[in-house]
Amino acid sequence: MSNNVQSQPVVLRYREAAKALGVSQRTLWLWTKAGIVPHVRVGLGRRKTILYPLDEIKAWLARQSQTQVDGKKSTK
Repeated sequence: MSNNVQSQPVVLRYREAAKALGVSQRTLWLWTKAGIVPHVRVGLGRRKTILYPLDEIKAWLARQSQTQVDGKKSTK
């Protein structure tokens, strides 16, 4: 029996992560280099692969949106 339910990926690759975040690949690369966005490097040597754990990305986005809400002053 075949199960047609597609499971969500655990990690995203570079291009997938940029698309999911709605930013350019260059912006994602700058964030990655600066340590702003959660990522892991796997592999050895010069050809390490950078992966973006989906659960950590979602949690990071939630923290970013909460920071923006908390940082805004009430106009009332």
